Amino acid sequence: MSIVSNILEALRRIGSPSEKSALRRQDQQLHGMKVLERGRVIARHGKETATGFHATVEPYPEDVTELTSAEIEPINSNASLASSLYEQFNVDPAAHMLDKLDQAFENWLDAPDRFGFLDEDVVEILGASFGNYCNETLEMKWVKVSDQYGVSIAIDGNEFEFRGYPYDSIRKRIADSEHTFFRGVYVALAHQKQSSRRRADAA
Repeated sequence: MSIVSNILEALRRIGSPSEKSALRRQDQQLHGMKVLERGRVIARHGKETATGFHATVEPYPEDVTELTSAEIEPINSNASLASSLYEQFNVDPAAHMLDKLDQAFENWLDAPDRFGFLDEDVVEILGASFGNYCNETLEMKWVKVSDQYGVSIAIDGNEFEFRGYPYDSIRKRIADSEHTFFRGVYVALAHQKQSSRRRADAA
């Protein structure tokens, strides 16, 4: 067993709750795939850092298409509902965008009364808001990814080959009641951009 494998196995036993849940989610995501490499990564963006796990799998066919304006319209509509969600769950209106997302999700998770905001409502509203923020600040765009595992809505780098899944990032954390992750995911995406290849068709 490699040193990296030993470290990952140790973290499964004695890691923090967030590390254990992250590894468990990654195990589920990698099920059935041929994994070439796995490890722990420390992402850096400016003065911020975020710890996570990466995996390299054997390439498989996928189709990536940019969303049309008609498909983006409901995303923007959902993002516009974020202000009412923030107000309902006592989010500081002066906070940084990423902190508002984290506060809203944590306060919603802990709230005895969720005021009618169902799981998927929060996924759609905060996912749209986070995706739009990444698109604006990291030069990304909304895309549809189709592969042997299904269809997902994602954000993809315009000039560099990096990708994020805003909705999945939220949805998979609800079951574990895990919060305060938006900033870490953003730092990881920014780090990916810095270390990714430039697209062949980029200007």
